[in-house]
Amino acid sequence: MRLIRVLDLEGTSGLKDHDLKQIGKFLHLRYLSLRGCADIYHLHDSLGNLWDHQMLDVSGTGIIKLPKTIIKLKKLQYLRAGNVPNDDATSSLELNESSDLFKRLQEATNTALDMASTYRSRNNHTNNVKKRNIYHKSKVLLISIMLGLDLHGVEAPDGIGMLNALHTLGVVNVASGKGVLDELEKLTQLRKLGLTGINKKNNQGVLSATANLALLHSLSLRVDGEPGLHGCLDDKFSTPRNLQSLKIYGNLVTLPTWIAQIQHLAKLKLLSTQLELACSMEVLGKLSHLAILRLWKNSFKGEELMFHFQHGTFPSLEVLELADLDGVKSLSFMQGAIPRLELLQIKNCIHVDNNGFSGVSSLPSLKEVMLKGEYHDKLMKNLCDQIALNQNQPALKGA
Repeated sequence: MRLIRVLDLEGTSGLKDHDLKQIGKFLHLRYLSLRGCADIYHLHDSLGNLWDHQMLDVSGTGIIKLPKTIIKLKKLQYLRAGNVPNDDATSSLELNESSDLFKRLQEATNTALDMASTYRSRNNHTNNVKKRNIYHKSKVLLISIMLGLDLHGVEAPDGIGMLNALHTLGVVNVASGKGVLDELEKLTQLRKLGLTGINKKNNQGVLSATANLALLHSLSLRVDGEPGLHGCLDDKFSTPRNLQSLKIYGNLVTLPTWIAQIQHLAKLKLLSTQLELACSMEVLGKLSHLAILRLWKNSFKGEELMFHFQHGTFPSLEVLELADLDGVKSLSFMQGAIPRLELLQIKNCIHVDNNGFSGVSSLPSLKEVMLKGEYHDKLMKNLCDQIALNQNQPALKGA
């Protein structure tokens, strides 16, 4: 067993911290996944013994702070932590409700902590592991709230900049100060980076640190609640020259001017950004290499959103996804708009007008239209009629 190189425990229920005490004896272990093991809150110090370790996934666990021992893993290339939903789990992403969530968590945690503390005081000699875990879970939740940590990112240890082999890192909470940003700037081999905890005190440091990561091709920025990212990304930003994928989750209000200057941007996803529709789409439509655009819940503000795709816009776009946008009323495509669009996905945009689709027949490269949610029969007939007129005969699918 100690010669094992891959240990995948993803989603294992009932796995606890104490079950991993011997992990440091698996000296040849290169890959460890604890993804989705919700009862894991700490990594044992013996993890630092894994001199050949290359991939570590602790996302979806209760870990809110990475241990100091992790900086001993000099060959580590892939490190995922925090609680990040899958891309297709749109309905679970309700960032605008995060403030209420934290209030409820705090109330529930205080109650649970008091109860667990009382139990421990009355049972000083118990060895009941389950009760200790309940107490620990309550304590972790409360501490994370008090320290201003969110449920999506983790705090990185001092010295993480020594992990020179890292090419994938996220999601790191940078709210703790300048130190963590200085460390991140040392990770010059990073290709993918996810950050949360961005605010007006550290925003310049965040932009400066990421600008110096020359090999970075994927960047995710996330802040829950209010004020979110409003005013945090407005500064001048010399984006990494190889940046191809950008995800922005959180209240943004205004699209940063530097987005228009990302020469190789191919993928963009927006969620809860609360942008103005017309001016933002005008900027995005000029991105010459943009191939995938995902617009999720509350990416635009307004109760009557009308998407008009003009001639010559989005010249390279192949995938367009609109998900959980309650205010969407219509989508119209002018002749010559989005000439390379192959996949149009509309998910749970249930307020689209019966005649809300127009110009679908003029999309020359369209292969598939996917519709998820409940829609009126008149809308479906209108859409089917347009698809039938499309020379490419795209498929209409439901999900």
